[in-house]
Amino acid sequence: MVFKISPGRGVVAVCTGGRSRERDRSLLSGAAVAESLRRQGYSVIELDVAAPLFDQQVRKADVAFLAIAGQYAEDGKLQGMLELLDIPYTGSGVLASALAMHKPTAKKLLRRTLARPVEPWLHCTETQPTRLAEAFADDWTSRILAVLKPPVVLKPASQGCSIDLHLAHDEPELHELLTRLAPAHRPGQELLIEPYLAGRHLSVGVLESGEDTVVALPPLEIELTGELYDHATKQHPAHCTYRCPAPLTTQRHADLTRAALAAHQLLGCRSHSRSDFILDHHGRLWWLETNALPGLSHTGNMATMAAAADLDYDTLITRILHAATRADGYRP
Repeated sequence: MVFKISPGRGVVAVCTGGRSRERDRSLLSGAAVAESLRRQGYSVIELDVAAPLFDQQVRKADVAFLAIAGQYAEDGKLQGMLELLDIPYTGSGVLASALAMHKPTAKKLLRRTLARPVEPWLHCTETQPTRLAEAFADDWTSRILAVLKPPVVLKPASQGCSIDLHLAHDEPELHELLTRLAPAHRPGQELLIEPYLAGRHLSVGVLESGEDTVVALPPLEIELTGELYDHATKQHPAHCTYRCPAPLTTQRHADLTRAALAAHQLLGCRSHSRSDFILDHHGRLWWLETNALPGLSHTGNMATMAAAADLDYDTLITRILHAATRADGYRP
C-alpha cells in the first residue's frame, strides 16, 4: 500500500546523521532533502538517528524519509526499527537493504543473472582477533594468491562510499595491507577480496515512478585521475570528472539499463537504488555493487542522473517520498 502524503498534510521526519563513518555524507543529504521538502510546503522535522531520543521523536512523524547511508542505517537495521514502530519509510525494506549492503551475499545472488559479475572473489569471514596479525596476513596472502592474480582490491564486506577500499599491486603490498586489516587491529570486520578491473567507471540510478513503474536513469561515467575510485577520491572533485549521460553506444546503454533494473528487482529494492559497474578494456561489463540508499545531495550522482532525465531535484525528492510504503502485514 502506497502511503499518501502531501504539502500541509502529515509530518515528514528526515532521518539523517547516524553512527556510521558516512555520517557527514548523510548530513549533507539530510539537509538537502529537508530544504527541498520545506520549499515544497511539507511539514518537516530533521532527526539524527544517533540521537538518544530518536525512537521517541520519530513516532511524531507520519512517514520517515531516509536520507542516510552506511552501517546501522543502510543495512536494514534502521528499517527494522521503523517496521516495529509501524512507521512508513522511503527506500528498500529490511531484507533488500541487508542483501545489498553485504557485498559477498549480493554477489552470490546476482552472479548468474547480471551481465558479468566479478568472479572469482574471496570472502574473509575471520573476524575475531584470535591470532596475531602477521599470522593472519601470511595465511590469507597464500589463500588469495592461490585464486587471484595481483593486482587485487580489498574492502569491507559491509561498508559504503568506498571507505577502506585498498589496492594491492603485488604480493608484498598485499601482505602489508592484510597485516593492517587483520582482526587483531579491526575486530568484527569481514573482508571482500576481488580482482582489480581497469576500465570505465559507470553508475546507473533506478527510480520507481508510480504504481509498478520502474525506470533506469541515464548512466553516469566517473573519469579518474588516479587508478582507484576510493573514498578520498570521492571527497576531492579535482580527482575525478563526472559525465552524464555517459557517452555510450546504444547497445551498451541498453546493457547497463537492463543490468541496473535486474539488480534492483532481484535484490528486492524499492523506491530507488544505484548500481555501479566497470566496463573493462576488453568491452566486458562487470557489476560491482548496488546501493540501496544512494546519496541525495544536490550535486550527488543520483541528482545528476535525474537532471539528465529532465527531473529537477524537487521532483526527485517527491518521487522518493511518495514511494514510501506501509506494509500490509508482515514483509521480509
